[in-house]
Parts: sequence; structure tokens; C-alpha cells
Amino acid sequence: MPVMPTPANWSRIRLTPPPIQPILQTNPPGPRQQMAVPSGPGFGGTQEGSGMRCLSVSILLAVLCAAAVSAAEKKEPPPRIKAYLAQRPTPAEKLDAIKSLQKRLGEYRHALSRIRRGKIRPTQNGITIGPRGVITFPSREARSAKAKQFQDKMTTATARLKGLRNGTAPWFAEMPGRSPTIGAIGRISASMFGRQPIHKVTQVIDGQNMLIKSTGWARPWLDFWVKGVLTKDIVDGETLTIPGVFEITGTRTYETVLGGSKTVFVLEPVDLTPYLRPKIQRQR
Repeated sequence: MPVMPTPANWSRIRLTPPPIQPILQTNPPGPRQQMAVPSGPGFGGTQEGSGMRCLSVSILLAVLCAAAVSAAEKKEPPPRIKAYLAQRPTPAEKLDAIKSLQKRLGEYRHALSRIRRGKIRPTQNGITIGPRGVITFPSREARSAKAKQFQDKMTTATARLKGLRNGTAPWFAEMPGRSPTIGAIGRISASMFGRQPIHKVTQVIDGQNMLIKSTGWARPWLDFWVKGVLTKDIVDGETLTIPGVFEITGTRTYETVLGGSKTVFVLEPVDLTPYLRPKIQRQR
């Protein structure tokens, strides 16, 4: 009677395939000649052998999938990323983050309430906000889609808030230092040194590059070249909130409108997903 595989006895399963006889022969079978059939444990022309072969393949696939998941979870981050993820908030930073999330949740609830009270106007194109703050939608589907968008935001923010309170959520620290340096990693949309940052777009270069002026550091107004961020819906002069974790990867020199040149730091987003556990990835 074959032993069914369980997590407890997977380690004892032998993954070496049994020897297989050649399936095809050089000469076509004659009247009294039959095609060779694979032989060995788990193989054969019988129904029982066929079932054992499928079972062996299933076991092998399960073991390989488990190994792949384990390898993905244990992916070792580079030293700079490892050092960043090892940072922990001070009590003041943790309290500030919790208050910020609570405020954001309140804003999401208010926005969701306004969306649900929004009116339907099939003759209009797109979503509009009237002078009294009344939101109108071209269809019920558009209103439902916008409501779901804010519901998802509330779910993510609620999970993040719970994780911050019980200490299970990862801590994504702010960009360190009072002056930018190459190699620095952190968020640029959090409040820095007691000041809420402002990012104003100086110029959209192309679909993934733009120049911004940013304040919130000790210095007033620093210029940055932001690389790797979609700029499709961004215009010159717009004030942005730029979420995510960024790294100062170097400098870039460009020509100004006056004909001179200016060198600025380059900000690029950092993808931390491969270095976080699946549960934490969902909380991000």
C-alpha cells in the first residue's frame, strides 16, 4: 500500500526517478511484436502504475514549489537595503506615524461618504466636483469603481495602523540626514524634522523623469531629478505627494532655461517587495 505524502514525511520521499526503458523502438512493431512500456516502480501499463506515476509527478511538483517559495522568502537583501529595513522608529516617530494614519483614515472615510452621495449624470464626461462640493459621475459603475478605490485605501491604511500599534508592520524610515548624500534611502513624503514636505514639479522631462523642488529638509527648497516615476498625469507647476521609498543614486547635470547648467541629486524608487515576507508585502 503506497504511503501518501504528508508534510511530515516529505523529507523521506526519494526524488530520484526510477530507470525507464526506451519507449520507441528502431523498427515498427510487427504482428507479434509489441511496443516497449516503461518499467520500474511507479510505472507500467496498468491503471495502478499510471496512478502511481501521476502521484510521483504531483509529489515532485509540490516539493519544487515549496522550495521555490522558501527561496523567495529567504532572499537576502543587499547590505544597504538590509541596513535600511533594520531601522526601528523612535517612540516619537511611531506616535507621529499613527496620528498621520488616523488622520488619513478620517479623510478616506469622508471622501467615501461624499462619493456614495454623489449624483449620476449620464450626459457628462468624467467625474466632476460642483461648487458646493457635490461629486457627479457619468454612471453608477464609475461611482462604484471610485468607491472601491477608497475602500481599498482604507483597508490598507487600517492594516498598516494595526501593524504599527502591535509592532508587526515594517518601518519605512524617512530620508536620513539634514543634507542629502548619495546612497541615502528613505521616504520623501513623510514629515521631516517637524515639517511637512512639499514637492513642486519644475519640469516634466519625459514619461519617467521629472525635475522637482522639494522642501521639508533643514535647507529650504532642494532640486531633485526624479527617475523611474510615471509622469503621464503630472504637469509642470503641480504640487505632489510622492509615496514610496527612494534612494539618492547619483547626480545629473542639465541645462537651465538661462543657458547655464545645474547639477542635482537623482532620486530613484526602491522596490522592497522581494525582501519582505508575503504578509508584510500585502500591508504595504
